[in-house]
Amino acid sequence: MGIKERYIEHKSLGSLVQQRPSFGNSNFLKHRYRINLFKAESNRFKSVLDVKIMNIKVRYFTTLRELVGTREDGLELMEGSNLAELLETISIKYGTTAFTYLHVTESGIIDPSIKFLINGVGAQSLCGLETELKDGDVVAIIPPIGGG
Repeated sequence: MGIKERYIEHKSLGSLVQQRPSFGNSNFLKHRYRINLFKAESNRFKSVLDVKIMNIKVRYFTTLRELVGTREDGLELMEGSNLAELLETISIKYGTTAFTYLHVTESGIIDPSIKFLINGVGAQSLCGLETELKDGDVVAIIPPIGGG
């Protein structure tokens, strides 16, 4: 699960669904979802909709909240997705502005002062970016707060 390539056999289609995160020279956590439907018959196409979806609530704090323009967001991910895939979904929705703020490097390293809480538990104490999410999870993204 997670950063390594995952292949899921979709039995009703007889096709291969590939999820492959890329940490190359492009945007952080860029995903490519490829569904090979060439074997699927037209009457079986609707079975693609059988993929289970989970709802994740994301809470943004401090300056990050101002950048994305909302306090809370409800996002849909495929069942079995992890924190890295959630961040990629946020990147697609809000562009690279949020990730520039999070100081994400091309190698996929996030500023260690950024805290991710999953249902109130720090992601660092779980599996980091590879922490698998479950339906109904609440993820809080807390950038550092400075003052003087």
